[in-house]
Amino acid sequence: MNDLYDYRKKDYPYHFWLVQFVVFSYCIIRLASRDYSIYGELPIEYFNYTRPFLSVYPSFLLEIFNTHFVYWFVDYPSSTTLYFFQKIAISLGVLGLIGVFPKICALCLFIMLTHFTGFIQATNAEIEGGTLLLAVLLILSFSSSSSFYCLFKKNETTRKNDNRWPIFFVFLIVGIFYTTSGLNKLIDVGPWWPFFLHLERLAQVSLENSLFLESRRVNAVFCLTVLNAGYMWSFIAGIITLVGELAFIAILFYPKYRLLLVTNMFILHYFVYLSAGINFLGSTFILLLCLDWNSFFRGATIIYDPNCIEKRNFVKLTKRFDLFDRLTLISSEDPKSKDLVTQNGKSNFVVIEESSSERHGSHALAIIFHKVPLFWSLAFLSKIPFIEFLAVRLCNKFNNKFYKSLLV
Repeated sequence: MNDLYDYRKKDYPYHFWLVQFVVFSYCIIRLASRDYSIYGELPIEYFNYTRPFLSVYPSFLLEIFNTHFVYWFVDYPSSTTLYFFQKIAISLGVLGLIGVFPKICALCLFIMLTHFTGFIQATNAEIEGGTLLLAVLLILSFSSSSSFYCLFKKNETTRKNDNRWPIFFVFLIVGIFYTTSGLNKLIDVGPWWPFFLHLERLAQVSLENSLFLESRRVNAVFCLTVLNAGYMWSFIAGIITLVGELAFIAILFYPKYRLLLVTNMFILHYFVYLSAGINFLGSTFILLLCLDWNSFFRGATIIYDPNCIEKRNFVKLTKRFDLFDRLTLISSEDPKSKDLVTQNGKSNFVVIEESSSERHGSHALAIIFHKVPLFWSLAFLSKIPFIEFLAVRLCNKFNNKFYKSLLV
């Protein structure tokens, strides 16, 4: 059973807290590793990188969005001013990280980072690699103040809708970002894009530039590996990249495949960094937020048939190793079970997770795998297409009738 990540339900704040921690930490690292004050030393003519009116990002729209329209009326800032504002932005990141007015800090950082990005776009760049960071900062700036953590007070840990809908928008924005990247490849080149990728040529040029010119540093060993692998490796990598990007919006509709899609993009960014020196590794921090971290904290109710030996033995095993006390066992003969299971119930083995609908059969097992540390390796297998059946088989190893009993 694969359903849309329902933003209307209630959830714990732990995933939201992780978003807060990762985003503000990423802001601090990003601002501390760059020097935007250099744009205060450039001549005015360097800020004339105009785009056509029909461009996807025409210049006048960018200048309004990144607030560079103020320079229609005032002079460009000096390097000292930019240095000062960069230090303020780092300070805001620290305040947001420890939970001091994090919502205000997120909004201010969104405006300041967008403004800094505007200097790069006004000179010679289309993107800076911080698009996802800006999007998540904007989501945080519209989130409920009560959802943020603070290191200096007791934080709410109750399940609320305010903790869930921002996560939905993180999934949505990141999913759209990568899926549109795949669509852009199809529009610009066509479905034969993998045939024209030629990573082996890119690796050779990147290696030569890195060795003989002042250019991005690449991993020489990896570049040589790509060169030796040849064209076929480039084609396979292109196919995996294109399919992975086009399918990334599925993190909203097929939660069981989130781990596979996130891992695919994670590896893609790392390989691009090694072979071309293009650093999109910062986006991997945002990618990790696309996993459902609250699944480790939600409780679940197991409704089982006490007359079935296989099911009774399995639930006893899971409860014995339920170290975090996330599972509640209810017999199907208990009157309470009738109130929990809908009329569409298809079996006498049902798992109902908080903030989720009831699950049957192998889908019910996938929920249990997340809750019990003994089964975490099976939880990993259950996220991989065409291999997920191994999780059930391994679970069924000690009793050949258990899996069949789930369907009864």
